[in-house]
Amino acid sequence: MTLEPVLFSLKVYGLVIVISFFCAAVIRLIVLVLSSQAERSRAREAARDAAGAGARAGGPDAPGPAAAPAVCCAGGDIPPEHVAIIAAAVHALGFDGPVVQISEPRPREGWVSAGRFALHSSHNVFKGRQR
Repeated sequence: MTLEPVLFSLKVYGLVIVISFFCAAVIRLIVLVLSSQAERSRAREAARDAAGAGARAGGPDAPGPAAAPAVCCAGGDIPPEHVAIIAAAVHALGFDGPVVQISEPRPREGWVSAGRFALHSSHNVFKGRQR
């Protein structure tokens, strides 16, 4: 038996390990750079907001502008706190536009729900499998 295939596989294994560690180091460096940039950006925005609020209100200790009242589109049956939480969650997902409507789902026609049920039940992966 020759040792060439064993040595070749060990070389390949070692090369894969080195490349994996190099990729992990590059990813870690990218994460560090991006997080430091985000922290600097947040600090700049906070400083700009503090300076703007102090200039608008006449001093750094003056209260900031009043928040806009929460408007509920569902006839007032959703508490304003829930609207604020939903708007914050939408903003956290990256959508910067306003929340246009928050309401209960409309009741559907019978044939719509029957068709939806038929479609969803047709995707049942356990349907043809014998247990």
